[in-house]
This record gives sequence, structure tokens and C-alpha cells, in this order.
Amino acid sequence: MDLIHEVWEKVEGCLFQNLRTHSLDGLVKRDLAGSRDWMNIRSDFELIVFDMEEMIFDELLDESVMIIGE
Repeated sequence: MDLIHEVWEKVEGCLFQNLRTHSLDGLVKRDLAGSRDWMNIRSDFELIVFDMEEMIFDELLDESVMIIGE
């Protein structure tokens, strides 16, 4: 149910944002008061690092095989 309420709050905010004026401070406070899941980038970061490690290892392995084969 929390997800439904969170989505509804976002929809209402988008629908009625033209009816009321917001200061920058008010917008920032409202945004920071909400869910902090949007800042949870650890899993994305780990995936990117793993992919980079794999690419670097593959390139080093290919280069080593080429050097040994010469």
C-alpha cells in the first residue's frame, strides 16, 4: 500500500504543480523528505565495476595469448 500512496503523491504533485508555487527550498525539502531509494546506487556501481573488471581481464588475456603466439 505504501507504493500506491507514494505513486499517488507523485501523480498529484505533477498534476497540481501549476496550481501552487514552490520555492526552491520547499522543493528540496519535499524531495529529501521522501524515499531515499533513488540514491541507492551501490548495486549499479558494483555491476559496472564487475563488468569493467571482466573487460580488462579479457583484454589482458587476449593480449597475453597474442604475445605468446608470436
